[in-house]
Amino acid sequence: MVGRAWRITWDQMADVVAQENNRPTDQASMPEAPPPPGTAVRVLDGVIDLVVGMPEVDDEPACTLASSDPPGIGPPSLTYRDVLAAGMAEMGLDSAQVDRQLVDLDRTR
Repeated sequence: MVGRAWRITWDQMADVVAQENNRPTDQASMPEAPPPPGTAVRVLDGVIDLVVGMPEVDDEPACTLASSDPPGIGPPSLTYRDVLAAGMAEMGLDSAQVDRQLVDLDRTR
């Protein structure tokens, strides 16, 4: 599993939610704190409308963003695949390792 986490403030998380939906920050209705692991909270009317609690990372609360109406199963667009590949390369994975990680994203095969 390959992943990345950033330590940001809860106010910054509201900014991220809004940016992902091309909305002003004040449209995000964030809870007081990150939700507990496995709990999803709807925070905005938009495509990326959920904040989902995850297990702590380095003793810090963690969460991710999700959609209550995800698209059908299929591979990521080529543009998004390139973004993922660039991030993995920044983390030190070589092109073969990146390809092995990304091939699993196409669940249509």
